[in-house]
Amino acid sequence: HALSAAVGDAVTHGTDEAEDGQAATAAEALGRGAGSCRAQAHTLMALAITQGIAARFVYGYAFTDDPGDGRAALVTDGGAPHAWAELHVGKLGWVGFDAVNA
Repeated sequence: HALSAAVGDAVTHGTDEAEDGQAATAAEALGRGAGSCRAQAHTLMALAITQGIAARFVYGYAFTDDPGDGRAALVTDGGAPHAWAELHVGKLGWVGFDAVNA
């Protein structure tokens, strides 16, 4: 959780394009201090791997319980796909971490 929070603090949610219009790398996102959910997920994965923690990239629709009507609701604006990382945490197995939504 601390590693994901640190990524969220270091890379605020913003654009994911490098100077050449391509997707930013984790290093570029850290250097700019901003990146998309994809850049944040890649940054978290890179940092986790350097700590010996297995990591994988997840891309899809993120849902949460909406207390207003009890149905699942999209976390992202406009129903757009979202990216986050899963880290392998000991006996818990794969655990999802979303730096954008803490």
